[in-house]
Amino acid sequence: MGAGSGRAAGGREQRAYDEAVLAFHNGLWDLADLEFAQFAQKYPASPRLPAAGLFQAQAEFKLGKYAQCELLLTTRRAAAGTNADAYAYWIGEAQFQKGDFAAAAGTLESVPRGSEYALRAAVDAAAALAKMRQWPVLITFLEGEQEVFQRVEQNDPDNELGLRGKLWLARAHFEQKDFAAAGRLLAAIKPAVLPPDLEWLRLYLLCRVKQAAGEWEAVLPLAANLLQIARSSPVGATNLSLSVALHATVLEQLGQTNEARAAFRENLAANVPAESQRQAVLNIAQLSPGPRELTNAETMLEDYVARFPNAPALDAALLGLGELYLHDYLAQPAQTNLLVTAQTRFDQLLAAGTNNPFAGKAYLDRGWCDWLAGDSAASLADFRKATERLPLSEDLAVARFQYGDALFAREDYAEALIQYQAVLGHFADFPGVGPSLGDRALYQSLRAQIQLGDWAGAATNMARMAADYPAGELRPAGPLPPGAGYPDLRQPTNALALFQKFEAAQPGSPLRPAVDLAMARAYEQETNWPAAIAQYDGWVRAYPTNPLLPQALFSRARANDQAGDETNALIQFTNFVAQFPLHELAPLAQWWVADHYFRLDDTINAERNYKAIFQNTNWQGSDLFYPALMMAGRAAVARTDYDEAIRDYFEKMEADTNCPLPLRVSATFAHGAALMKSESPDTNNPTANFLLAAKVFNTICASSFPTDSTNDWGARAWGELGDCYLQLSRYEDATNAYQKALTSPQASLSVRSQAQIGLGQVLEKEAGLLPAGPEQTALYTAALANYCEVFYRPAEDRELDPFWTKKAGLCAANLVSALGQWRPATLLYSNLVTLMPELKASLARKMEEASQHLNSPNQ
Repeated sequence: MGAGSGRAAGGREQRAYDEAVLAFHNGLWDLADLEFAQFAQKYPASPRLPAAGLFQAQAEFKLGKYAQCELLLTTRRAAAGTNADAYAYWIGEAQFQKGDFAAAAGTLESVPRGSEYALRAAVDAAAALAKMRQWPVLITFLEGEQEVFQRVEQNDPDNELGLRGKLWLARAHFEQKDFAAAGRLLAAIKPAVLPPDLEWLRLYLLCRVKQAAGEWEAVLPLAANLLQIARSSPVGATNLSLSVALHATVLEQLGQTNEARAAFRENLAANVPAESQRQAVLNIAQLSPGPRELTNAETMLEDYVARFPNAPALDAALLGLGELYLHDYLAQPAQTNLLVTAQTRFDQLLAAGTNNPFAGKAYLDRGWCDWLAGDSAASLADFRKATERLPLSEDLAVARFQYGDALFAREDYAEALIQYQAVLGHFADFPGVGPSLGDRALYQSLRAQIQLGDWAGAATNMARMAADYPAGELRPAGPLPPGAGYPDLRQPTNALALFQKFEAAQPGSPLRPAVDLAMARAYEQETNWPAAIAQYDGWVRAYPTNPLLPQALFSRARANDQAGDETNALIQFTNFVAQFPLHELAPLAQWWVADHYFRLDDTINAERNYKAIFQNTNWQGSDLFYPALMMAGRAAVARTDYDEAIRDYFEKMEADTNCPLPLRVSATFAHGAALMKSESPDTNNPTANFLLAAKVFNTICASSFPTDSTNDWGARAWGELGDCYLQLSRYEDATNAYQKALTSPQASLSVRSQAQIGLGQVLEKEAGLLPAGPEQTALYTAALANYCEVFYRPAEDRELDPFWTKKAGLCAANLVSALGQWRPATLLYSNLVTLMPELKASLARKMEEASQHLNSPNQ
C-alpha cells in the first residue's frame, strides 16, 4: 500500500505540473501563474520546483508583474540548480522592465559566458547600459564579450542577437564621437540579413555618422532609403518621424530649403509624436528667410493650426507663426497688420497658460511687438516677464538687454544698468551672446553710468570700449534687429557725442588718448575722412610716445587710402612697416602695399611685396601667410610666368597640409587655370597642357574635400574639367563633366551657366563633324537651345551672372549667323549691344551684316 500510494501521489504531481505547463504554452498567463503557485505549495519538495518557478516567473513577466517575478526568482535562486543561468537572466530582464537599469546590467553581466543565455544576456546588458548612457562602460563590456559574439558569428553570422550587439557597439562609439569606429561596424553589417527594425536602426546610425562628418551628399540617398523603410515597415511612429526629420535636415544642409520645408511638413500630421511635431513647426519657421518663403511657411503653419486646434504642438505652431509674421513685418514695415497678427498669435499662446515652456519666448517676442509699435510701457512689462520665465540661455540675454533698454527709455538708469551688467557678466557659457550683445551692453552701460554720474564705472567701461571701438561689429540681438529709438555704436554721431561728453566731464582722465583715438574711428564710421585724418594727425602730434601710436599711424594710413589719397597712404604704410616691423599690424600694412602695386598692374613689385609677407620670419604665424603666397602666384600669372606661379606658389600650397583647406583648393584651381593658359610642353601635341590641367582638376573631383552648402568646389572642378576635355576633343568626357557640374546641388549660377554653355559647345563641335542633314541640324538646334537657355534667363539671373550671359549670347549669335539664320541673329546682336556697350562698334557691324542678309532677295 505504501508503494501504491507513492505512485499515485507522483502521478498527481506530474499531472499538476503538466497542466500548468500546458496553460503556459497556451498563453494563459494568469492560469499558469496560479497553477504553478499552487504546485509549489502542494509539492515543496518536488524536483520539478526549480523549473516550475522559472515558468511561473515568466508568466508573471508576461503579465507585467516584474516585481513579483524578480522576488520569486531571487527567493528560489539558491535552489535553481541547472536553471541558475536562466534564473539570473530573467531576474535581469525583470529589473530592466522595472527601470532598475543599474541592477539589470549587473545581473545580466553575471550570466556565465558559456551559458545558452550568454548572448541574450550580453545584448540586454548593453541595452541597460545604453539606457543609463554609460557609453564607455558599454564599449568596454561588449568588447570584453568578444568570445560570445565571435562564437555566434562563426556559427550563425546572421543571428539577430549578434547583429543587435554590433549595433549597440556602433551606437556607443557614435555617442563617444568615434565616428570612424562606428562607421566601420555599421559598414560590416549586411543589410540584407536584418529585419526591418534593425535595418532602420543601422541606416539611421549610418546617416548620423556621415552627418557628423559633414558628408551631406552621401547622407541624402541613405536618408531617402531610411524614409522608405520607415514608411513601408512597422518601425513605429517615432522612428518614422525621426526619418522624416533627418531627411528634411539633410535637404536643408544641401541648400534645398523649399524641399526641406515640404519634408518637415510630413511631421505635422496628427499621429506624429508631439516632440517631432514641435521640431517640425520650429524648423519650418526657421527655414523662411525670404518674403516668398515667409508666406509659404505662414500658410503651412496656419493650415496646421486650423486642422489640429488641439494638437500637442499647437504652442510651437503659435510661437512659430508669430515669429514668421514678425519677420515678415520687419521686411515690410509699412504692413502694420503683420505686426498686429504676430502679436495676436503670441497672445493666443500666452492665453493658454503661462506655464507653457514657450511662454518666456512668447513674452520676449511680444515685447518686440510692443517695442516696434512704440508702446514702451507694454514692452517693459513683457520683457520683464520674459526675464522671469526664460531659462539661462541666449534668449534670456536678449530679454535682459531689451528689458534694460525699456528701463532706459523710462529714465530708470540704475535698474537699466543692472540688466546691462547682467548681460556682460552672466552668460560666459554662451559664446553667441558676446558677439551679438557684448559691445551693445557695454555701450548702454556707459550711457547709464554717465547719466548716473558714476564716473569710476564709466571710466572702466570707457577704457574697454575705446580700445575696441569700432573693432567689435555690432550685430542684431537675437533673431530680430533692435527697434528704433536708441543710439548705439553703429550710429557714430551718437558715439562721438558720448565720447565728447565723457571728455568734457573728465578732462584730465588718463583715458584721454584712448578716447581721442576712438573719436577718430567714429569719424571713420561716418566716412568723414577729412575729419578722421585731421583727428589722427592731431593725435600723433599730441601723443608721440603713447603705446597706442602704432594703431593711430596704421588707422591714419587706412583713412588716407579711403579718402582716395593713395600716394600718402603708400608712404605711411611703407613707413609703418619700417618703424614697427614686429607689430601685429605690420603684415597688414605690407599687404596694402602689395595690393597697391597689384591694382596698378605693377606685377613685379606686387609679387615682391607679397613675398615679403611669407618670407619674413617674424610673420610666419600671420593669417596673411598663405593668402600672400596665393597673391604672389596670381601676380606671376598676371605677368604670364606660369611655370614660376605653379612651381613656387600653387604647388607649395597644395602640398602644405597646414594651409587652410579653402586656400589649398583655390591654389589647385589656380594651378589648373595656369596650365590652361600656358603653352603646351609637347611641341608635337599642342593640347598637352589641357591634359595636364585636366589631371589637376581631377584631383578636386576625386578628392575627399568636403563639398557642402558652403562651397561649390566639386561642381566648379567638373566645369573646368569639361572645358579641358572640350579642348582635347574628348566630347563624351566633356559632356559627362558638364552634366555633373550642371546637376550638382552645390553648383552656383555661374557654374551652371558655364556647364550649360559648355554642353552647347560640345554639341556644336559634334555637329561640325557630321555631314549636312537631319542629324547635324538636330545637334545644332540642341546647341542653340543650351546657349539660349542661359542668355534668355530671368532678368535677376542675367544681372547676377553678366559674364556668362554675354558669352551665351555671343555663342548663340555666332552659331545662327554661321547657319544663315539672320532674323534671330539680328535680334541677338541687338540685345548684345545693350549688354556690351564696350563692343558696340564690332557688334554693330555684325548686326548690319545680318540685316543685309535678311533683306537680300534670296532671303
